[in-house]
Amino acid sequence: MASWFKSRSLLLQISLIMLLGFSIGTWLSVQLVTDEREQNINRISSSVTINRVIALLEILASVPDKLHNNIVKASQGSDLQLSIDSFPMTQANESVKLSNALLLKFSKVQAANIRLKAIQSEENSAKINSMHPMRGRHSGKRQQAMHKQYIGYLPTLAGSVQLSSGNWLNFTSSIEEKSTQWSWSLLLSLLSIAILTTFLMLWTIKHSLTPVKELANAARRMGTHRDFTPLQLDAPSDIQPTIQAFNKMQLQIQEYLEDRTKMVAAISHDLRTPITSLRLQLEFIEESEDKAQMLNTLLNMEKMIGATLAFARDHAELEALKKVNLDSLIQTIIDDYHDRNIRNIKYDQDSAITGKVPPINLRRMIENLVNNSLQYADDNKPVCISILSRQSDNKLTIQVIDNGPGIEESKLQEVLKPFVRLDRARDTNLSNVGLGLSITHSLIQAYGGQLTLKNISGGGLCAELMFPSAADMKP
Repeated sequence: MASWFKSRSLLLQISLIMLLGFSIGTWLSVQLVTDEREQNINRISSSVTINRVIALLEILASVPDKLHNNIVKASQGSDLQLSIDSFPMTQANESVKLSNALLLKFSKVQAANIRLKAIQSEENSAKINSMHPMRGRHSGKRQQAMHKQYIGYLPTLAGSVQLSSGNWLNFTSSIEEKSTQWSWSLLLSLLSIAILTTFLMLWTIKHSLTPVKELANAARRMGTHRDFTPLQLDAPSDIQPTIQAFNKMQLQIQEYLEDRTKMVAAISHDLRTPITSLRLQLEFIEESEDKAQMLNTLLNMEKMIGATLAFARDHAELEALKKVNLDSLIQTIIDDYHDRNIRNIKYDQDSAITGKVPPINLRRMIENLVNNSLQYADDNKPVCISILSRQSDNKLTIQVIDNGPGIEESKLQEVLKPFVRLDRARDTNLSNVGLGLSITHSLIQAYGGQLTLKNISGGGLCAELMFPSAADMKP
């Protein structure tokens, strides 16, 4: 359970903790408020009852005994049951010790024997007449009438006061049962406050976590689109130092890449001067096989330097997107290969596709993939290359499929790195510096896309270019 909780999102964890806390807090609040309310009602009811009984005792003391029953009958109600009996309802051992204030009140009416008993809540579930010694001294009709008086009421205070005639005034104070129950209005109010507070806190937390999501998106854009746009500091003070550190890191990485690119471009450019000088000096040497080999080596070096400069330029700037007929663009590439007597390339189109793409860079990417297929073709069978294009879910996919030997699974990611060549490409006469796939991979990533290499069962390699929707593409 603990591992499951830790693996959930931060918003869900906080939500569950808040829900549990508010549930327990609301339940305790209702219990405490209800108990305190019941105690206050009992206290008020007992105080009112004693004052009413004292007032009744004063009246009974001033009238003849034969009128006592009529006066008592007229004085009782649903919340106060009265009767005059020969025996006390409250036994002496059940009576609580009276305070001086109560003794002073009863002394004014010359009550000689006073017995009071507070009825606990658990006693309220017992039958009312079980506390009354007169249950055997009254008729069935009278008992039924007294039971009816108690319906919907809970006894809280019972007492007996001996009159001057020797009889006992027995009384029982009651409160409405509804007053001791939970107040639904109070419960709904507490729940409403809890729900509103929870909603506001979750909204605040979600709003506070938005900069964290923006931080993740910025890191993703920096890795795929080379987008180094600094983040705004419109965030809580706790997260602002993190955003400042991220912006500083972006700036440092951007400066490092620019310095590295400028350095590679400068070195490649400066190397052209000595190579040109060597070629001029070779022109004064007599024709020989050694001269031809040296000229060929210098030519290959120039091609390598040109490829390195192109790689550096690709990191410096990107081509803008333009609306292009993809079928016409790919067919033009195939026609150019046909003009060079390379006729084993075919185009399999899904349907007429038109979209916003970088036309020049897209052409370079496709040509790099085709050249890679030609470079590593199987010597034992004729090379066959197919170009396929598909468009679905606002994503453009172009595949270059060959029937070559493929690439070892362990090297499928390795060959995408700069200056990485397979064993057959180590001969410098082929003027291959291992930048074709790397340039393609760098370009497609700069536009928010992806280059995927995968071997085909039975032999061959599928190089897939996936462009995102135009809304997600850069620049």
